[in-house]
Amino acid sequence: MTTPKWADEIINQICTEYQIVRPPVNWRRSHRKNGGVIITQSGERIQSFRPKNMQSSGVMHTNRLTGLKWITITAGQDRRDQKLVLLHEMAHVLAPVKEHHGEEFWKIAWKLYRQFKVPINYAKSREYEYRKLSKVVYKQLNTI
Repeated sequence: MTTPKWADEIINQICTEYQIVRPPVNWRRSHRKNGGVIITQSGERIQSFRPKNMQSSGVMHTNRLTGLKWITITAGQDRRDQKLVLLHEMAHVLAPVKEHHGEEFWKIAWKLYRQFKVPINYAKSREYEYRKLSKVVYKQLNTI
């Protein structure tokens, strides 16, 4: 699957602003559970559980020999979730390697979430659950 146009535009804007080479992006769809179906003896179809929309996920890879970075996004159904994950991975591209989920990384991530208008309450709920330091840095940035 190709990277959606809206995501390409965000990546290009960040690369231009930070004067970095655009990392390759592998964009794919998550496997979506369609729900289970039970067929009774009479042939009646009954939905046994609801479909589940998978959340998006991402990973930023680095070639240790060349330093080349690239991103893989597994896109769920929710566009704001896709955007948050894309920006999270772009923050990894921008942050020093030693700052994997460190303070400098979170400063960059929160800046990108604001710049690209990720609903802040959504970003907080998702990132606070993921890493405790995200909350600490967010609060530091908002008390300055």
